[in-house]
Amino acid sequence: MENKNSLKQNMVSGVKWTAVSQVARQLLQVTFIAILARLLSVDDFGVIAIAVIFLEFGMMLRDLGFGSAIIQKKDIQEEHLSTTFFVCILGGIVMFVILNMTAPFIASFFSRESLRFVIPVLALRFIFYSLSVVHEFMLMKKMLFRKLAIVEIGETITYGTVAITMALNGWGIWALVFGYVISGCVRFLLSWSVYRWKAKFSIHIKAFKEIFGFAGNMVGFKVVNYTNANLDRFLVGRFLPAASLGLYSMAYNLAVFPHQQTATMISRIGFAAFSKIQDELERIRLGYLKMVGYVSTVTFPLLFGLFVLARYFVLTVYSSKWLPMVMPLRMLCVAGLMLSITAFGGIVMLAVGRVDKLLKLSLIGLVIKAGLLLFGIRYGLNGVALMIVIYAVVINVLMQMMIKEVVKMKLRQYFLAFVPAFLSSLCMGGVLWGVATVYPNKLFLHTIPGIMSLVLVGAAVYLSVGFVINRQSLTGLLNILKGAFIK
Repeated sequence: MENKNSLKQNMVSGVKWTAVSQVARQLLQVTFIAILARLLSVDDFGVIAIAVIFLEFGMMLRDLGFGSAIIQKKDIQEEHLSTTFFVCILGGIVMFVILNMTAPFIASFFSRESLRFVIPVLALRFIFYSLSVVHEFMLMKKMLFRKLAIVEIGETITYGTVAITMALNGWGIWALVFGYVISGCVRFLLSWSVYRWKAKFSIHIKAFKEIFGFAGNMVGFKVVNYTNANLDRFLVGRFLPAASLGLYSMAYNLAVFPHQQTATMISRIGFAAFSKIQDELERIRLGYLKMVGYVSTVTFPLLFGLFVLARYFVLTVYSSKWLPMVMPLRMLCVAGLMLSITAFGGIVMLAVGRVDKLLKLSLIGLVIKAGLLLFGIRYGLNGVALMIVIYAVVINVLMQMMIKEVVKMKLRQYFLAFVPAFLSSLCMGGVLWGVATVYPNKLFLHTIPGIMSLVLVGAAVYLSVGFVINRQSLTGLLNILKGAFIK
């Protein structure tokens, strides 16, 4: 059994450094995208969004599920690591070749000739990332999140520096392409420098079989989950006008941004920690409910605020050419609320080794989402966004039913974990809407100081109400941050 104090110390340290990484990357990414959105066209972002659909597919398969198996397996040995290293390199090479061969067909299917040249260059990321799988997953397994933060922040800075410099010099869409590729190379180099490990040139069949059971199911889950996550963008890129995918991708990324960043932070810490106590369901259940409470406390006010201030935010940060994404953005914020408290069920299922159940749920979710989107696509971006809202509600219900069965959780406990954050955010959103509606100088709200003043008002209202009805989660978060950053 993992020592409780030792595990707590590792988790607190993990929170500290993962929070540093995520906050730094969030600020950098928002800044970089805002600058690039003004320098490049909406169609440039649309083309990259299509390419990234296929890039993410390869990136998802870069470790073939072996990386997650490294974290989940208790008695990992050197032969497991060496085997994983060379299997992942082989997988990266295969994905690189496949994308190079299929690029002309992808370009033809989406009627975007530039994809014929963009995709093969972007595919170089497969090679770089496959070389760093073992190093990065061992950093997570050993909860060395400070070193992982160095890798991730370095990658983000490189991307922004390269992309903005090239965009200013008139490289157009290639600024985004080379930003992705060069930052991928830097990530690989940094991961090797912060985690000193060298593979033995061998593949052990026994070690391969020992981790393939978990890894095989993990690959199946990742493929289905990838298809599910990208189906909306695929259909928008195929059936709607050229600029639609650029608008939709920007709106979707904004709406899931709070969820993705907190999910990345908590998934890493939670998966590694829960894997160490995978036989203690009571501790996992309590940890899961705390996770839902903490995440909703962070993501709900951000999404409520973005919902209310969407028009002002888009005009101020991205310019008027992005205004058509305001309504889809608002609907996707609603979906983001549900998705932010859904994903962590997957961490529990992975930690207890029930990837099979997770795979079944993903297949069911894919069928539901496909049916909804095929209906919604005929009504344009708003129709697609509305279907995503319905899907998010349905998949959340199904996920909680599965968690209820596996860790013996009562649904009442689950609702009580996030309802306080929801009510606090609802009060905040109402005040923001009222202030924005009656504010005498509307033009001021289209400036950075105007947006920031509304953000401060929202934060004050949320914290004031939160410390009345959501005190437990707020004080818990503050104690974690205090323990992580104040000695």
